Amino acid sequence: MRWMIGFLLMGFSLIAAAQAYPAKPVRIVVTAAPGGSDDFMGRILAKQLTESTGRQFLVENRPGGGAVIGRQYVARAAPDGYTLLIAGSAMAALPTLYPTVKLDLLRDFTPISLFATYPLVLVVHPTVPAKTAKDIIALARKSPGKLSFGSSGIGQGPHLAAELFKSMAKIDMLHVAYKGSGPGYVDLMAGRIDLSFGVIAAAMQYIKLGKLRPLGVTSAKRTAAAMTIPTISETGLPGYDFPSWMGFYGPAGMPEAVVAKLNAEVRKMIVLPEVRTPMLETGLDPAASSPEELRDMLKANIEKLERIITTQNIKLE
Repeated sequence: MRWMIGFLLMGFSLIAAAQAYPAKPVRIVVTAAPGGSDDFMGRILAKQLTESTGRQFLVENRPGGGAVIGRQYVARAAPDGYTLLIAGSAMAALPTLYPTVKLDLLRDFTPISLFATYPLVLVVHPTVPAKTAKDIIALARKSPGKLSFGSSGIGQGPHLAAELFKSMAKIDMLHVAYKGSGPGYVDLMAGRIDLSFGVIAAAMQYIKLGKLRPLGVTSAKRTAAAMTIPTISETGLPGYDFPSWMGFYGPAGMPEAVVAKLNAEVRKMIVLPEVRTPMLETGLDPAASSPEELRDMLKANIEKLERIITTQNIKLE
């Protein structure tokens, strides 16, 4: 009988915790500097959660160390729901690229919900004689190592998307790594490099101005934000699929009731026009998931990125 009373009391306490949450300001850690797509999504999330809960959700930028610094900070925080993390799918490369970092993504974080999916987009300088992914493959085979592609850094999503492209197409291209996407776009538009696999949210502004030509998105299906841009699989490399997404996490051990409340809030917000419209305008497809589905996506991506990094012999310099 005592165990039943104890079980009921525990259940009531969890319900009370969820009803009371949040009782103070909540920090959403973004592992990038202000101005990028991660920061943009973090601020949309924070603004809507503030409005829906009546408590303040604040974005806290903690860039550096290949995003390891911010992730470790959240993993070590109290699992009370007041320190959260928004992180992209490229986080899954961490175990392979940073084998000495003591951070287990599946053990040290509590998945809350998927928040957005977004493809990268293969873009070229207008002078590059290519209109499809097939054209790029032909150019690269004609002159191995001559075509150059930029990325926001070794092991980042755009770099790994390009390496998967190279591996599947059996071609060689020169990688030029930058400290962030901004300098890479400057060189691409100046013609100093030939192409890039960029985050569509950042690339769309240059595509609309005619400064870059899109050849294909990296996802298996076209994105709702840019339906006129075909997939790379459609235009020259069948089966190519490098999806990107943004997930919402907390430290391991968060109360289930708090996780459920945050998950429900995400599900409510992604159907609101004031959330969907700015996201779609920047190439992001609003999405939600169960915590278990997000965990499964993360696990599958860890395995996929490990294969790419190992096959292409990618190492941090």
